[in-house]
Amino acid sequence: PWLMISQAGENDAFVINRIPTHNVSKLLFNIDKKDSDRFRHLGNRNLRRAITHIIDRVSISYSKLSGTANLLNGPFWSGSPLNSSSVNKLEYNITKAQNLINKIDNYRIVNEKNKDVVKYKGEPIALTIIRMKGLHKQENDAIDVIKQQLDKFGFIIEDKTISKFNWTNFKKTDSWDIAFETTHQDISSNISLEYETDGRYNYSGYSHTGLDELFTAFASCATSPCLKEFASEITDHLNSNAVSMFLWTLDYYYVVNRNYLDYNTIDQWVNGYDFFTHPEKWLLKNKITN
Repeated sequence: PWLMISQAGENDAFVINRIPTHNVSKLLFNIDKKDSDRFRHLGNRNLRRAITHIIDRVSISYSKLSGTANLLNGPFWSGSPLNSSSVNKLEYNITKAQNLINKIDNYRIVNEKNKDVVKYKGEPIALTIIRMKGLHKQENDAIDVIKQQLDKFGFIIEDKTISKFNWTNFKKTDSWDIAFETTHQDISSNISLEYETDGRYNYSGYSHTGLDELFTAFASCATSPCLKEFASEITDHLNSNAVSMFLWTLDYYYVVNRNYLDYNTIDQWVNGYDFFTHPEKWLLKNKITN
């Protein structure tokens, strides 16, 4: 899976390797209305769907992630064999977003002082986005653009940075509407834990009998065609109902000694922790030569 991406010559001592990861970045929507002290706007499916049309992932990838993000159209990491080209894909389309919101009872987009404002029963809608402290700069920059795109569309966006995801507390309070979350996923990962009604990590509060039945069928599959079929149906359900907005997989970049072979030669790593989205610039800046 290793791809050489630098233009290193034969005599260069160091090169950069790109490592595909199983990390899935997404926007998690707070859907649960139970025990809520304020109205949960994202409990409305069409409002969630509108948000998935507002965010332009392609422009974010090129402007903030150097085009290195593998865009996702479902809950499986970009290299997963469970992905399908036939699934219902997320689409950037402002007109669709506007039409979806204007069709919802009591929701309207109005223009005030040359700026669109999304309102519910005549009052502007405020949404709180949370992110975890310690994200890489590229990810923070990408979240900032997501905020800007939602603000430009007409939402009031509040931003919170937290030291860690204490989901037990967040599930009980009304302190967030959208969370930027990155999870590591192996091929064998059971995503039902995140999206089944009683799933251990179902922090959004989403519940749907049809989806639970799909996960039950998925778990009973014994062949690859069967797994792919139900994975496709699960993906279509999650996208159609905008349970989460799946964003991208970010690959890692490591500077390594040319003699690097595998994890057994880890002493050949120049850096074994951070990743870079501008590898050629990193080489030039640090004047890595033979």
